[in-house]
Amino acid sequence: DALNRANAFRGFGDASRAFDNNEFGAAIDLFAEANNLHNILNDPLLKRFMRRKLNVINTLRREIDRLNGVIDSQMEVMRNLANEFAKLGDDLTEDVQLEPINIKSALANYDKALRLNVDCVAALVGKAKLLGRLDEPECAIELLKKAVEVDPCNSEAFYQLGLLKLRINDYPGA
Repeated sequence: DALNRANAFRGFGDASRAFDNNEFGAAIDLFAEANNLHNILNDPLLKRFMRRKLNVINTLRREIDRLNGVIDSQMEVMRNLANEFAKLGDDLTEDVQLEPINIKSALANYDKALRLNVDCVAALVGKAKLLGRLDEPECAIELLKKAVEVDPCNSEAFYQLGLLKLRINDYPGA
């Protein structure tokens, strides 16, 4: 009995170390083997110890939830910044006669917006409209296809896509 008890406590120690190393499956297996040698599940002191150990999971779950909240708020900031850069690009392209400096600045703003949020529909559509005006319809069409994929309800993207398809004589695609 003493030998079984000693082997059991060694197994409980191994299970505890496995748990500390986040090897939960191994920890359960080692604990079950050790408990078969010497049942400790009725010992109140050991139950408290196990509860304390298992509380690590709850602590980690709370930390994961907290970090997910931080990520969500940062993503929202990125989306807002992307929309602001897209608006800056739109403001630079409002003139009928585009100045070269405005073209360069507008493209830079659209690119910044898309680096912040690759799915920023406003930036995709704005850059596509500018590229269409610069006689680069193929690039513009790809951007508009992405915009439609991201937001299938965006009428501006569909409209601009249709206009560009007409310009390149793709009447069925328009």
